[in-house]
Amino acid sequence: MAMRNCKETIQARWVAVFWTMLAYGGAFMIGIIGYRLVEMGLIGDAAAELAQDSEKIMPVMVVTLLNPILAGILLSGAVSAMMSTASSQLMVASSAISEDMFANLKPQVVSEKRMLRINKWLTLLVGLFAFILAISMEDTVYGLVSYAWSGIGAAFGPAILLMLFWKKFSRHGVYASLIVGTFAAVLWKTFWGDYTGVSERLASFLLAFLAAVIFSIVYPEQK
Repeated sequence: MAMRNCKETIQARWVAVFWTMLAYGGAFMIGIIGYRLVEMGLIGDAAAELAQDSEKIMPVMVVTLLNPILAGILLSGAVSAMMSTASSQLMVASSAISEDMFANLKPQVVSEKRMLRINKWLTLLVGLFAFILAISMEDTVYGLVSYAWSGIGAAFGPAILLMLFWKKFSRHGVYASLIVGTFAAVLWKTFWGDYTGVSERLASFLLAFLAAVIFSIVYPEQK
């Protein structure tokens, strides 16, 4: 949206690819190096803490291996990135409820002042709900993110792939992919994930893909 010409689009593509590879490569390297440090006994007393929560490997490595001042700077950077992402998600969630749902359901036009007040209350409520989830859930951050992305990937993944590579894909197939993918991820994680040993990421994607194909065949797009 902010691109001024096609040249900037090409530059932005390579910047995005490079940054993504750097970020994900760094995350993998932190895990691999941290594992080796724990295995070699170089973490010290913090190994017992990591046994309880392995996701603390990054702050433990920083505090153990670096100068306290540099460690504080690096940890502040990580925490600031987390806070920035959390605040953005809060705003997106509250805006989606107020702008996309509440404003469209009201027959009369809602004033900007009232909409701002609604957004503030929704941001507070969503934040409190997220806080309660954070202190009550026993799953790891990786597990929660994986669970969330399994639903997103299962809902949108088959629809995007079929839209690109199958000419007979219909709007009914899109609806089927969105609905089946979302509910399949939740239900599979809740009831059948541990029993079958199959991840909800794979199962929900396959079910959504199958539903999208079947509904596109049964209800083809009208010409």
